[in-house]
Amino acid sequence: MRLSKQLSFSNMKKPKDYSQRKTSSLLEDGIFMFFKDPGVPFYLPIGRRILRNVEDVFLEESSKLDISPIEIPAIMKDGILEEGEEISDTFDEGIVRLSNKNLGGYHLLTTPETMILDLARGSLHSHRQLPIRFVYNTDIVRGIRKPKGILKGRQFKTFMGNSLDRDVGSLGQSLQIFEELSDNIFRRLGVETYKRRGIGGIDVEHFYFGEEGDNIRMPEVDPERRVKALSLAMAYHYNPEKMLKARFRNESNQNSRALYCTFGLGTQRAIYAMFDSHRDDRGFKLPSELAPYGFDIIPVSQWDSEEAEELYSLLGGEVLLDDRRGVSFGERTSFSDYIGVPWKIIIGNGEYTLKDRDESCERRFFEKDKLFKEIGIQ
Repeated sequence: MRLSKQLSFSNMKKPKDYSQRKTSSLLEDGIFMFFKDPGVPFYLPIGRRILRNVEDVFLEESSKLDISPIEIPAIMKDGILEEGEEISDTFDEGIVRLSNKNLGGYHLLTTPETMILDLARGSLHSHRQLPIRFVYNTDIVRGIRKPKGILKGRQFKTFMGNSLDRDVGSLGQSLQIFEELSDNIFRRLGVETYKRRGIGGIDVEHFYFGEEGDNIRMPEVDPERRVKALSLAMAYHYNPEKMLKARFRNESNQNSRALYCTFGLGTQRAIYAMFDSHRDDRGFKLPSELAPYGFDIIPVSQWDSEEAEELYSLLGGEVLLDDRRGVSFGERTSFSDYIGVPWKIIIGNGEYTLKDRDESCERRFFEKDKLFKEIGIQ
């Protein structure tokens, strides 16, 4: 990606008040994300790269646990909601219903569990199919009264899952698998979480402790004061006595009702927790597999631009090229560190300098072929 071809590229620099700013404020200022309207995010190119890297981690970890990915619709019929758990008045107020004359009786996706149950009603037949476990990255839309940007949006990214099970034992295994999935994801994101069990009907819930968390009463953590914590992920099961319409034939060929559990992980909150967990004096030292780009090509001066362009064309669009004019060399290297790019390729004085973000490794090359060999490109 070329920085000179982006909106507001002159604002792409490490904020002078970085150390005093909250992480959510830094993520919402137009480099990673932008909120023109409260709670409705634009993921700009750098932020989108990180979002896709994080969502890929979700799917990779799901695949390791043999959970199948699917894609789901963005709208659903109002009547399907009756298949799920009882909806509270507060939740009902948050449902965004469509008033278009051609879409009467529909609403924007706000809770997809009942859509899965409706699908299962017509396609689940035998106990041999069970358990069936799905995951999906999706957008949720809710009529939040007082949105808080990345931490509490009207439209927000989420990673969700569902499991249809034949009996209580299988249901318990599904809940354990979704818990393991959360554990593995947060480990790869480098986010330390606290797990809480059996509170408010939720089987297991992962929290992140931080200064921008909600004020939550956790007597087991602090018996006297509320704790600042963000809920990141949860898994819970539907009441086994609920008369779900998803049925199957058991081993005795009897008509049986499936059991059901759901899983949800707040993608934007997870991204926030990842950034907040990896702040240092330079900016955000993200895990290398989650950084927006592996390399940032930085010409020392405009006289080195032609060589930088040639190198960029050879490496393709998977690297960053900071070809901005009127921005000092120091500001450009500082910005690279700020957004978490692990390596810089500096071009100047007829040579290529490969330098890591921490400046613990620096190597110089006079030939591109030797540079490519060093960074693993044939």
